[in-house]
Amino acid sequence: MVNENLLASTDAAEIYFGVATEILFFRDRGVRYAGPLPDEMKMALDYEAVMLKSRQKSDAVEMLFASLKTKESQNLFAQTGVG
Repeated sequence: MVNENLLASTDAAEIYFGVATEILFFRDRGVRYAGPLPDEMKMALDYEAVMLKSRQKSDAVEMLFASLKTKESQNLFAQTGVG
């Protein structure tokens, strides 16, 4: 909703704060990501991945988990504001 309000604004100097990943979804529609907030203002969310005991494709899940831990994945996360 924040990005929609920003797009609808007629004020050229309007600034909004939001989740980086959501802001980046709107970059092709005219929203510009200015950068992260200072550390003392940030709100961090921890993400966790789990595998169900009744999993049927445990090899695929293990491969996904291993992939998420690579330096390449970490760099991609950082580029999109997640890491």
